[in-house]
Amino acid sequence: MKDDFKDKLKKYKEGKLNDEESKKIEQELDKLEIYQEYMNEEFNEIEGKESQREERNYKKIIKKGKWKARFNIAITAIAIFMVFSIISGIITSVFYNTGNPNRRENYIDAIKSTIYVTRPNLSLSSVGTSQENYFTMSTEGKLEKQVGDGFYDVGELNAKFLFNKVNSDIIQLDSIESIGFIHPEKNLEYDPQSDWGKLEKLHEGTVAEVYVSFDKLYKTDEILEKIELSKLNWLWAAVDIGDAIPSEMFSDIGFPSYPMWREGDGTTYTEESDETLFGEQVVSESTSYPSVDPYGSGKSRDKNFLETLEFLNEYKDIAGKVDYTLGKNINSIINHIEENGVKIYGMVITGPTKDILKLKQEDYIKNMRVKDVKLWNLN
Repeated sequence: MKDDFKDKLKKYKEGKLNDEESKKIEQELDKLEIYQEYMNEEFNEIEGKESQREERNYKKIIKKGKWKARFNIAITAIAIFMVFSIISGIITSVFYNTGNPNRRENYIDAIKSTIYVTRPNLSLSSVGTSQENYFTMSTEGKLEKQVGDGFYDVGELNAKFLFNKVNSDIIQLDSIESIGFIHPEKNLEYDPQSDWGKLEKLHEGTVAEVYVSFDKLYKTDEILEKIELSKLNWLWAAVDIGDAIPSEMFSDIGFPSYPMWREGDGTTYTEESDETLFGEQVVSESTSYPSVDPYGSGKSRDKNFLETLEFLNEYKDIAGKVDYTLGKNINSIINHIEENGVKIYGMVITGPTKDILKLKQEDYIKNMRVKDVKLWNLN
């Protein structure tokens, strides 16, 4: 701003200018005011654009930061998951394969033995296990029964372990088990008609599975001696357990014709081995178990049955998922058998229909119920 203009402004302020000079000064001031407004508007516009630009840049930075954080979190989560999977796999393998026999074998044996003890003429085949991560193990198998010389599928086994806990409803049967034995001392008021008439109507070219109940309690060797005379195959024996199980929970407990051997009961022989870089490696081995007379060896059978119950007592939680009654009352059952010995009151028998009909004349047979019939399949 020039000095003369400043002097005029000073004189204008002091009122020393004439009208014409004052008017010119006022016009100049108006121009300056308009210019100032224009400059303010321009400045505000520039400032607004700059502010918007900065805001957009800031949002981009925030957005980029968020995606980077999400990516890092995802990578970290995947890494943690992979490490956890590896560690859980190691823990799972160590848990189920520790011991001799290991836990996996004992758990499967507990399921299998419970089936054999509580399900007349039921056996487990095609058993497969798979250890998984996250501390679990799955077991599957087929449930079979024998009629004559044939074996027939009647259900499935599906068990899922989480450490030493197993799911319920392990067994799925194709049909409901309804036929039972008649206890000579307990079922005094229940004496259903025997099924001899049904067998008489069947063709000779058939084989049958029947439940026979005896007139009294027999020792193992004593009843096997009687069955041997009929030349029929016995498959399962029902054992007296007294009042170990409340009457409202009554179920049959017994043992199959082939003993329930477990790891350690037999002698293992190495049949073949190879020399490797890591030393001698066993290629194949076999285990020999004590021999039993098909219609004898009562002491050996009784001992094996009691040892099986004692083994199941160690795994009563697993046994209880297969058969609730056994799991809940196994201590009382063991105590009764230890005090009174093994006494048999019924058996599952199979063979030609015409030969089973001959049992009708035997005084020791109190009742006979037909379970299943098949066409001739004997070898």
